Amino acid sequence: MDGQKTTLSPEQQKAILAHPVEFSRAILGYDLYPWQEECLNECEWILANPEKRPNAISLLACNGSGKTSVFVTSLVLWAMSAYKGALVVCTSGAFRQVSEQLFPNLARFESKFKGWTFNSVDVVAPNKSRAFGFSASDKGKAE
Repeated sequence: MDGQKTTLSPEQQKAILAHPVEFSRAILGYDLYPWQEECLNECEWILANPEKRPNAISLLACNGSGKTSVFVTSLVLWAMSAYKGALVVCTSGAFRQVSEQLFPNLARFESKFKGWTFNSVDVVAPNKSRAFGFSASDKGKAE
């Protein structure tokens, strides 16, 4: 925002934290594609309705479309911010996806999250939320 620091009122902060799309726009500065908004809104609904939570969800999108760099990054940081004590488990079939793509994308926002600790494959927030990443070449080990 042109190098200006903006102070948000408590009401504005609460509104932004309530919805991952608003969080992604206001805090992370993303201009989302409609499919990213739809997926973030769907994840918000799933978290708000645990009794209706599906056993699995999947997202099909082409390489380089912003799955990891925008969608997953937004979802992880929002969940950690919005839910005190959240545990966000980030998995992939290839550890390189976790260590070289997802966690470096999370760390890009370190300056916006004072008091957070960003490591190579985990992030810890002052509200006791944590995200960590792992991979297992034998998919039976990840279950």
